[in-house]
Amino acid sequence: MKRSWLGRVTGGLVIVTGSEEGAMNGYHCYVLNKDGRISSRHDIETESDTDALLKAQTVATLSEDFPEIEIWCGTRIVGRLPREP
Repeated sequence: MKRSWLGRVTGGLVIVTGSEEGAMNGYHCYVLNKDGRISSRHDIETESDTDALLKAQTVATLSEDFPEIEIWCGTRIVGRLPREP
C-alpha cells in the first residue's frame, strides 16, 4: 500500500493511503459534531484518494459547523479534514 502526504488541505496535514488509480471508488464523507459523532454523511465517487479529499473540501464548505470530516473508502479511513480556526 503506498502512502503519501497531502499538504495543508484544511487546517492540517492529512495522511493518504493510496488506492488503485483509474478505477472508480465509492467514498463516504462523515461530518462529525463536537462530540465526535456523525451528524451527516455525503457519498462521492472518484478515481483516487486524493480526488476524494479534494471533493471532501467542498462538503466542508457546505457544512455550517463541524470540528472534523472523516473520509472513508469501505472500511479504510482515507483522511481527516479538521475545520480551519
